[in-house]
Amino acid sequence: MKFFKEPFRIWRALGYSLDGLKAAIKSEAAFQTEVLGIIVLLPLILWLPVDTVRKVFVIQSMVLVLVVELINVAIESGVNYISEERHPMAKKIKDVASASVFICLLNSLGLWIWALSGL
Repeated sequence: MKFFKEPFRIWRALGYSLDGLKAAIKSEAAFQTEVLGIIVLLPLILWLPVDTVRKVFVIQSMVLVLVVELINVAIESGVNYISEERHPMAKKIKDVASASVFICLLNSLGLWIWALSGL
């Protein structure tokens, strides 16, 4: 009987995921900027005469930025939910989460440079 419940669980999980995306798009300026960047840059990389492997790496790096930004938002929201009080550990948690996004952005930039160097 559990097997028949699985599609409903997956359907609900999809709804939760879409709610999370909507919340991030509505309330997070950094996520909005990164989504806008992908909207502009995805057609560009697809249009440029770059080999398929480089295109795939660049596209994956841009998607990774979004994924890590969503995790960053979740971490920061969790810290803020627990306490709005300034605390050195809360700052460290938020800074490290933010650093992960920064590293993903640097990675994406490096892959863009690599892709464009093949032109």
